[in-house]
Amino acid sequence: LEVMRTAVRNYPHKDISRLINDDMRELFQNLFLKGKADQLPVVEALGIYYDFRELTPVGRRGDEMIRQLAERLMTIDLLSQASELLEHQVEKRLKGAARAQVAARLAVIQLLNHKPNKALRTLRRTRQAILPQVLTDQRRLLEARALTEIGRTKQAVELITNMEGKDAALMRAEAHWRGKDWQNAGEAYERVLGKSWQGKKPLNKADQINVMRAAIAYALAEDRLGLQRFRTKFATKMTKSPSAGAFEVVTAEEDPESTEFRNLAKDIASIDTLETFLNDFRQNLDKTWKSSRTKETGAGDKS
Repeated sequence: LEVMRTAVRNYPHKDISRLINDDMRELFQNLFLKGKADQLPVVEALGIYYDFRELTPVGRRGDEMIRQLAERLMTIDLLSQASELLEHQVEKRLKGAARAQVAARLAVIQLLNHKPNKALRTLRRTRQAILPQVLTDQRRLLEARALTEIGRTKQAVELITNMEGKDAALMRAEAHWRGKDWQNAGEAYERVLGKSWQGKKPLNKADQINVMRAAIAYALAEDRLGLQRFRTKFATKMTKSPSAGAFEVVTAEEDPESTEFRNLAKDIASIDTLETFLNDFRQNLDKTWKSSRTKETGAGDKS
């Protein structure tokens, strides 16, 4: 690529220079769209991209190229570099729904990089009046998470009050928990758990954490009736889980100020749900992205 660029620069008016320039663009696209750059260390691939960034094609193929490279950077925690790539897309390359969609992906990276204020600015700066409902909901959930991360939990709950589905219910529970609104947190986590206390299927790790948070929240809210009702529902399944002892302490404890209770509450509170939330969110965002790309291609997008 370097030799080819030198030739084009030194002999700009030669016919062969135009052919070489076409070859450069094809080689660059093969690297980043057909997987050849995957054979390179990701930092080296990033260096090549920046050295020859002007070869990025316009339209959908160029956007896909940048997205794939950003995803590779995320796999090795080069979050700032991934953010920079997508920021350029959002600011310089995209408009409309495509801009809003890539902005959501950028906000995910910014949240993973512990920059919720930047994520909030990104989402608010790229609002669109008309978007597919699924994308609108995804962006709203991300905004609620960013608000929760900066301590504006009441605003986060208000933002998603009318949203349905498990993701929204879990986000509301998280916001209540982080805002120390214990009564609402207990009830919200119990709604998230639904009928998981029934049947023979054991609780998965995420459900066990949600059970513990609900129980702790009811105890801290001093809702003894709610706590005992909750204990009755989940006692059988929690007895068979690794959290059996902790569940017994929390649901039987008369004094939430005791050292044992406080230590358990601290351990549960220290579990960071952000990465799990964002990993699940990225999968849903990928599905939305692939669906929108398919529709564009089917509609005759030749870019």
